[in-house]
Amino acid sequence: MPKILFIGNYPPPLSGQAIAFKLIYDEYSIKEKSFLINTIEKQGRRSVFFRLIDYLHVFVKLIYYLVFIDIDQVYHIISSNKIGFYRDYLIINISKLFNKRLVIHSHNGNYGDFYNGSNKSFQNKIKKTIDKVDSIILLSEKLRNTFYFIEDNKFSFIPNGLPQEIIKDDRQKKTLNKGHINILFLSNLIESKGYLDILEALRILKEKGQIDRFKIHLAGDFMLNMAQDESYKSLDDAKNLFFGRIKDYGLDEHVEYHGVVYGERKDSLLKNANVFLLPTYYNIEAQPITIMAYGLAIYSTNYRAIPDMLIDNYNGEFVEQKNPLNLAKKLAEISIEKLEKYSNNSLALFERKFTKKNHVDAMVSLLKNTDFDEKYL
Repeated sequence: MPKILFIGNYPPPLSGQAIAFKLIYDEYSIKEKSFLINTIEKQGRRSVFFRLIDYLHVFVKLIYYLVFIDIDQVYHIISSNKIGFYRDYLIINISKLFNKRLVIHSHNGNYGDFYNGSNKSFQNKIKKTIDKVDSIILLSEKLRNTFYFIEDNKFSFIPNGLPQEIIKDDRQKKTLNKGHINILFLSNLIESKGYLDILEALRILKEKGQIDRFKIHLAGDFMLNMAQDESYKSLDDAKNLFFGRIKDYGLDEHVEYHGVVYGERKDSLLKNANVFLLPTYYNIEAQPITIMAYGLAIYSTNYRAIPDMLIDNYNGEFVEQKNPLNLAKKLAEISIEKLEKYSNNSLALFERKFTKKNHVDAMVSLLKNTDFDEKYL
């Protein structure tokens, strides 16, 4: 197999993109010697100056590998903002200067927004740069329009795969017998992920006397997204608003925040949940693969590549963006029969499309520079 230089975010800290990057790098490295340039940003170092210093380290390492190591191709996860593009621009152009096969992978769903928001000169620079790559991997055909300015022959569509296997058991029955429907929000606590909408929906359910059968678990780190944040300007404000609303709405008995979870704690939350809830409208959302974990009933928005994982009334239900009243109505209509049906169908859909093996086999097939084989999907 070809020797590949992998350029992307390798955890920690954890994120969906970093987990996906680690999965393919680790798996490919087992089969063939490969090399890594980690582009993950240091926590707390958010100024342009420090980001440029980090990028300079990336370029020095890239030139070293291209000059002194017998690299066959470069695999790079691209960004979808202006500062990140400057890094991508240099990585792509330097790699092609050395005549290396170049595969780029987009894990975001907003590249078209980034392109459309740029002036004509910068759009031309973006297009000329992306045109130089040999292959572009997207998570779903539903995201093809995010690169509408590039010809079709460069694209392959490979869904993410969960890094762990799922074992079907009787957890739904055991959990429901405890008297609560356990609902899990497992994502970074970004306003546009919809966690404040969840609190508003719970307030509505409480006012209607329909909340007693629900226990809501939220897990993840508080993060800002300046492009969409409307209710706060700082992390302290976000935390104060979140915990303040739980107290003001009288939701202490029904809401539990678990912080950032890993390993056994994360698995325990997933195993004991009945519903995975993600009312997202996050601007860079693409395919949040954790949705598929443990065969839960899924309640999420009809947004970006989520419809690949959520088929309405098959393994869950769509909820409307920024609409707590609609969310409250959907939750109130949950029944044991629905949960059993949706759970079984989520497991079946996962086995068909989103296993670790399916993902790795498809990625390795493409990176081996063979004709891409869709049998893996």
